[in-house]
Amino acid sequence: VVGALLTALVVRVMWNVIPAMNASGTGEWDMTGGSDPWYMKRAIDYILAQNSHFVIDMDRAYPVGSINPRPPLFSWSLALGGSALDPFLAGDVHDAARWSIAAMPAIYGALTVLPIAATCKRFFGTGAGAIGAWLMALMPGHVSHSTFALADHDAFVILFMSLGFYFWLCAADSIGSDKLLEKSSWNPVQMITGIRESFKKHPAAMAQALLAGVSFATVALGWKGFVYGLAIVYAAYFLQTALNLIRRRDSMPVTSAIVVMMLTTFILPLPFLSLIHI
Repeated sequence: VVGALLTALVVRVMWNVIPAMNASGTGEWDMTGGSDPWYMKRAIDYILAQNSHFVIDMDRAYPVGSINPRPPLFSWSLALGGSALDPFLAGDVHDAARWSIAAMPAIYGALTVLPIAATCKRFFGTGAGAIGAWLMALMPGHVSHSTFALADHDAFVILFMSLGFYFWLCAADSIGSDKLLEKSSWNPVQMITGIRESFKKHPAAMAQALLAGVSFATVALGWKGFVYGLAIVYAAYFLQTALNLIRRRDSMPVTSAIVVMMLTTFILPLPFLSLIHI
């Protein structure tokens, strides 16, 4: 896995670093991936200059202005990376941020090897973990969206989405389907009782559900399309509960886990999501 991780980083960097530092015609920094990375650079420049998030962009829907459509976490991670590098590089913080803006997507892309390898190893064995790691390291579709100088949120999203799936699968696997409550009814209070009992009887699984929620919330703070990941989880949950109904198994444990995961996912980014819709 370590070899796959290092290979993933090299593949994403070595063919792009020199062209990214020597744009055709200007010899300055360049970025790939169309207009999205350049707008991300605009948001990061604002963060570094004002020490606050770029909320209202007066150049969008000019002259009225409009909200910056990019959620904050990805752009802030690149801005903070530039601030961290600034003491080690002679020059302006904006120059240091260029290295962060170019390099961090490649690092995020390479790190995706780890949750994919962990998922394959957990459910299919060590050999599958190694195969999954190398497939992710060299997959053309993923490499092309996580190269050096492609300052878009794709690599960030895939990394934390993969972490979310890993933690959720671990939670669903370890929580089981043993009967949780002696008596059950349609009373909504039973759901609260079930969640409380799940934390008592399956603390590790519920902790993993919380971590899955934090991972998906991280995606939500970097990409508005985070609900696609939750839709996949919910579809799997629906199928599992249908099978439990047929097999006369208790669905309360997995229901408690998914409620906790969903609440965590929506509560953590709620302040920002509320702000942009005011």
